[in-house]
Amino acid sequence: MANFETDAEILEWIAKHSEDEFRQYVERHTFGDRRLENARGYLERIDGQRAEMREERALLAMEQAAGAALDQAESARQALRISKWALGIAIASAFVAVAGLFGK
Repeated sequence: MANFETDAEILEWIAKHSEDEFRQYVERHTFGDRRLENARGYLERIDGQRAEMREERALLAMEQAAGAALDQAESARQALRISKWALGIAIASAFVAVAGLFGK
């Protein structure tokens, strides 16, 4: 029986059984000493790699959200600018209309 000296041996065992079963064997100390030690090392390495991938995906998602927020802020600034112009035009139109009423 192999001592899980290589990832290939571990992956072969997982392929025959499952990763969940592999994790259970490690948690319950079902494997022998050297085999258990190598299995733990493999799980720590794999879990670390998966955590890094999750962090990278989360970082990418945050960067995309930040970019979208910047775009949204710029759109809001443009809308505010247009609203101010519209308000100015409305006020000017009101003055012209009032002046027209009193000018007659």
